[in-house]
Amino acid sequence: MIRQKILIVDDKEENLFSLEQILKELDADIIRAQNGNEALAASLNHEFSLALLDVQMPGMDGYELAEWLRSETKTKELPIIFVSAVYSSDYHVFKGYDAGAVDFMVKPFNPKILLSKVTVFLQLDRQKTLLKQSSEARFRKLVETVTDAIIILDSNGIVRFINPAGESLFRTTSEDFLGQPFGFPIEGEEATEIELFFSDDNPVIAEMRIKEIDWEEMPSWLASIRDITGRKKIEEELVQTVSGLKKANKKILEQQESVIEEERLKVLLQLSGATAHELNQPLTVLLGNIEILETFGELKEKEEKVVLDINTSAKRISEIVKKIQNIRYDQVQPNAFD
Repeated sequence: MIRQKILIVDDKEENLFSLEQILKELDADIIRAQNGNEALAASLNHEFSLALLDVQMPGMDGYELAEWLRSETKTKELPIIFVSAVYSSDYHVFKGYDAGAVDFMVKPFNPKILLSKVTVFLQLDRQKTLLKQSSEARFRKLVETVTDAIIILDSNGIVRFINPAGESLFRTTSEDFLGQPFGFPIEGEEATEIELFFSDDNPVIAEMRIKEIDWEEMPSWLASIRDITGRKKIEEELVQTVSGLKKANKKILEQQESVIEEERLKVLLQLSGATAHELNQPLTVLLGNIEILETFGELKEKEEKVVLDINTSAKRISEIVKKIQNIRYDQVQPNAFD
């Protein structure tokens, strides 16, 4: 386990020395700073488990320094103990808590009490670190077994972690992939489709989801990527199948309409045949009577004209009836199946 570090900040050398003598019993490195700027610089270069700050310092006082530390992502959860010989009133104690302190020690203090408090915070930090390491270990073990590609990126889009499924999907190794720009836009948490192109000209279509996480105490992005090439192919085949079914259904409907039309024509032909048959009998009688009239001798001019007109019309009707009777089904059948 990495050795823990304690930040002590005081503008007086003798106070720093005194704190170092008290804390040297602990299994921790002591990093000293004599003003706020030195403390902030030290926080950039070290991972601290605890900070002990003097309240009254020239320039940036302890309260302001605590607020700066709280505003930074790296140190926002750093436990802070204020140490002061001047500001011991309730007002300043509560002001220290408002600035983010977890405790306030008033000088002179019992070194054993301070040592006991520091020990507790170091133990809490150690447990927190162990829990975090355990969680990350479980996470790594878990993502090594999932079939989706899992890639973790820092805030600049640089790859910091890739699981075996990701190596397989991107056809790479972690050694080649880590530290490289991811290359795809990081947009929200909605699923987006991306295409991966390789030298074999067989692009891979994948679905990517992005989520903000903390990775190794830094704001990061987790990209979960699933190969959906097979699914997209099935979807395309389904679209083609549906299109084919629609065409077949349309053809069936057309054939049904054709069958209905055929049946309608058959009925019409049957009705027309029956009607022609019914007309034919009285028409035959009419034509016979006209022939009888013509045998009666000469008719008057008007009578002869009337008989002629009746005979002409009757013959015309007879021809129509014969045509109706001679109509065949195949002469009117629609070409429904062409």
